[in-house]
Amino acid sequence: MPTPNMTGDWQFIATLTVDGVKLEDNWDAIEGGDTTSATRTFRAGGQLYAESMPGPPTTADIVLERAYRGSIDGALRTQLANAIGREARVTIVTLGADHRPISGTSETITGVLKEVTRPDFRSESAGVALYKVVVAPHGVWKGT
Repeated sequence: MPTPNMTGDWQFIATLTVDGVKLEDNWDAIEGGDTTSATRTFRAGGQLYAESMPGPPTTADIVLERAYRGSIDGALRTQLANAIGREARVTIVTLGADHRPISGTSETITGVLKEVTRPDFRSESAGVALYKVVVAPHGVWKGT
C-alpha cells in the first residue's frame, strides 16, 4: 500500500449555502469551527485525583474569507448582510494532489449567518481586498 501524501493547506474547498441557495465560487480561507467540550472535574470524598466529566460539545464560530471582486461581491455582500440570522451551511472538501475531491472527506455544518464584513482598503496598498462572513454553528461537523 503506498504511503499517503500529506495534505497542504491549499488542498481544500469551502462553500457556503444561505437560505438553501449555494453561493457561487469557493471561499479562499476558513478559520475556527473547532469542536470542544466544557469538561468538569469532580473529586469524590477522600479521592486523591479528580475525575474529568464530559460536557456537551460546542463548535466555535466559523469565519470564511475570500477576495473581494466588486463586480460580483458588491451585490452579494449586500444580499448576505440582509440575510443575517438566516440558515447557513458550510461545506469543506479535501482535495487530492490532482486538485480533485477525495471521496469521503466532505464535512458539513449548519448554523446561522452571524456577520458579514466589508473589505478593508488603503489607497496606497497593493494588497488584495478581502471580506469575511461568520457562521454561528449548531451542533458539530457531519461527514457527507
